[in-house]
Amino acid sequence: MLVTSFTKLINAHLVLILISLAQLALPCHTHSQIYKYTDDKGTIHFTDNPKSSRFEPVNITSQFWVSQESNKYHYPTCLWAQKIKHSNLIKFSSPEEALKAGYIPCKVCNPPTTSKSGTEERKTNYPSPPETIGTTKIYCSYVIDGDSIVVKINGQEEKVRLIGVNTPELDHPEKQISDLAKKAKMFTKKMVEGKEVILEFDQQRRDEYERLLAYVYLLDGTFLNAEIIKQGYGYTYTKFPFKYLEEFRQFEKKAKNNKRGLWKSGLEKLL
Repeated sequence: MLVTSFTKLINAHLVLILISLAQLALPCHTHSQIYKYTDDKGTIHFTDNPKSSRFEPVNITSQFWVSQESNKYHYPTCLWAQKIKHSNLIKFSSPEEALKAGYIPCKVCNPPTTSKSGTEERKTNYPSPPETIGTTKIYCSYVIDGDSIVVKINGQEEKVRLIGVNTPELDHPEKQISDLAKKAKMFTKKMVEGKEVILEFDQQRRDEYERLLAYVYLLDGTFLNAEIIKQGYGYTYTKFPFKYLEEFRQFEKKAKNNKRGLWKSGLEKLL
């Protein structure tokens, strides 16, 4: 009986040793595997839960990417990070390392500044409008179409293209689409025309047509860009990265599933 007990004890220790060795052999991951695919329009989509064979794994060996030609660090899934040339790519395992090397957080993907905040969910609350207004009052003079308005700043009129949202074109050759465009314009007109607004800017201040690129808020905090998508009068414009991209995609998905606004009248034809 003593021999049997001793044998059992030895076997138990061997099992523990084998388990420990197996755990040491496992690779250490600091993040989940990220996948991507490029659609027909050239837009890159990222996910950590692929539901289609179109997605392929992205080789990510560290948490934060920077370019030798820039002063910002990014999440590897940031569209700006994906544009970094391999020869210029530098990788950091923590935000502290990136900050110590002289880099600052990207304003589009909003990476953390400490490792502790990196484990928390990124905040999706929008900035408080009063913090962006300064002392200059801005009024919306009139609405051009669903995603473009004219504002008056210090007596001077400026055209503003809403960031991250696209609406049907008024001059579209198909009558059904141009009719949708009129409805989108009417929605935006009711929201902001003649009202005081607040402009918030992203990385790029103007587009190739010299229009201001901005997020537009009403004084009560209503976020116009997001509201157009939430109510189904526009869809997410993904040609260029912007900091509310994922939030806007979720708003679009919900509006489409619930057939809000133009989604019940053929808006999907534009996608």
